[in-house]
Amino acid sequence: MVQHYDRMPRRRLVDANGVAWLDDCPAAKASSRRSPAMRDSKAAMSEQEQPPAPDTPPEAAERPVLFLHIPKTAGTSLLLALQNLFGDARVLRLNGADPLLQETIDDIVARRLGELSCLAGHVPVHFFAPHLDRFRPFTLLRHPLTRVLSLYRFLRRAPEAALEAVGLSRDFGFEEFIGSRNHEVFAQVNNAMCRMLCGDARLSDPETAAFWRIDPDAAQAERALAMLQRFDFGLVEEMAATRELLRARWNLPYALDEYLENTTARDASAESIARLQMVIRRNMLDLALYQCAAALFHARVNAAEGGTQAAGQALFAPVLNQTTEAADIAGRQGFDMVEDTGVAWLRPERPARLYFRAPAGAAAIELRLYCLTADYPIEKIGVAVNGKRVPHKADWTGPHWFNLEAGPLGLRDEVNELAIDPPMFLSVRQFTPDTPDQRYLSVALASITFLG
Repeated sequence: MVQHYDRMPRRRLVDANGVAWLDDCPAAKASSRRSPAMRDSKAAMSEQEQPPAPDTPPEAAERPVLFLHIPKTAGTSLLLALQNLFGDARVLRLNGADPLLQETIDDIVARRLGELSCLAGHVPVHFFAPHLDRFRPFTLLRHPLTRVLSLYRFLRRAPEAALEAVGLSRDFGFEEFIGSRNHEVFAQVNNAMCRMLCGDARLSDPETAAFWRIDPDAAQAERALAMLQRFDFGLVEEMAATRELLRARWNLPYALDEYLENTTARDASAESIARLQMVIRRNMLDLALYQCAAALFHARVNAAEGGTQAAGQALFAPVLNQTTEAADIAGRQGFDMVEDTGVAWLRPERPARLYFRAPAGAAAIELRLYCLTADYPIEKIGVAVNGKRVPHKADWTGPHWFNLEAGPLGLRDEVNELAIDPPMFLSVRQFTPDTPDQRYLSVALASITFLG
């Protein structure tokens, strides 16, 4: 059985909402992760300059996704899906602790939109108010009771240094957590979704009296709901419907995989009636927002409304005889994020897939791959194009490294699917017992070349 856990290094990041969340959503451009088996490997990734974005709003199909990540709403899992969808190199994670965050966002919009397919971060929507029509905004909502209780359990597992940074003792109880006057915790246990969505900058600034208000102001929930009318959004409690809605509204040519990242185990010990009442009193606006948003979500699902399109950016469009590094490959499903070594490990849930438009004259493909062990049975890896097995050969090029060439391909004019199916996945701990990495790994993709 595959085990999942938060594999990212835990850092204290203070976001623009006044919250430090132990890096609950990692940087997407280049991960600091490196698998134990890859520590001596140096797969280089090239960076190419892109032209600046035009001054006029781009066409809807060209606009990058703006993923407004509300903490503890399964956003880390969704971010991995977006990295697979668009390619890691075109997904940028904003640093919410940036003291010049507004200037950074303004510069991205003015000069760098052409480089991106997705911009993500724990950033309240008011930072994007002048620019929202330059993006395809998206967010995830979670039932407020569940979200706050998940945050409590998450912090209970946090290291002592991180707790000290947010003013919590090592063995803090629920009352200390829910009543915290540390602004980082306070913002997340008091109507956090409305804070991020209503557009009121005062609710992100602990220097203002409005930040500390507990009594509900219904206008905040109304403004947050009005903002959601401009967003694509999903519900954590209905992720299957959320993925299908995104497929319809973004006109994606394939289904999105489900990923489980940074999950917090359920613990009913925090869910007494008295504690639930404490959460309700502090989250009445979020409860009202969630109820109304859920009705809007279900109406969109039932109507299968068409929205802005991402199909062009979510398909890999290779150039014949030109090698593409893993971070630049869009249209992926079933891969981990690209590591700093330049490779993306295949996930064990099902065969990894690449969705692409074939370049004219393509007769074969060459995959550059890395495997967990030097004696991995590379000859047993399965390769299929559009559901049909493709003849292929694999040749070692060095310790752990090999090339796999497959063809003829049987390509279609439009969307094609390349599936890579390793014969086995091995526990990292089998080879490095003291590692915190609980993954089961097989092979990792470094690059692909379509051969004429």
